[in-house]
Amino acid sequence: MKYLPLLFIVIIACRVKKENTSTDINRLHDIWALTHIDSKSYLTENNVKHPTLELYVADKRVLGNNGCNRLIGSLEILTPTDLKFGPLAGTKMMCQNMELSNQFNANLARVRSYKIEVLQLFMYDEDGTELLVFKKVD
Repeated sequence: MKYLPLLFIVIIACRVKKENTSTDINRLHDIWALTHIDSKSYLTENNVKHPTLELYVADKRVLGNNGCNRLIGSLEILTPTDLKFGPLAGTKMMCQNMELSNQFNANLARVRSYKIEVLQLFMYDEDGTELLVFKKVD
């Protein structure tokens, strides 16, 4: 009987942890616009689409654009801290400056983890190097 309060604390702590984990993953479900790539601030050039990602957590899929072409694909790994994109397919339009599109695609392929702080989504490679930063736009 004297351990009953301790038991309640353990049960509540486990439940809170589980709810926070679920909520963290669901916070990814949104539309995100690129703000930084390779730790450099991204500014939209004239006549260039703004790179965005729309993440669908429940379906483990992603839509978006890389500044030139539309993207569609899957989320291969998704945990409260880990994220890995599956194969991404896209349109094959030729844009005036393909450097950003190519760099964006390459960085997405290297993403292995993420964190969300306030309204920003940070994506990192396997060594913890920041690859991409997005802001919530929806």
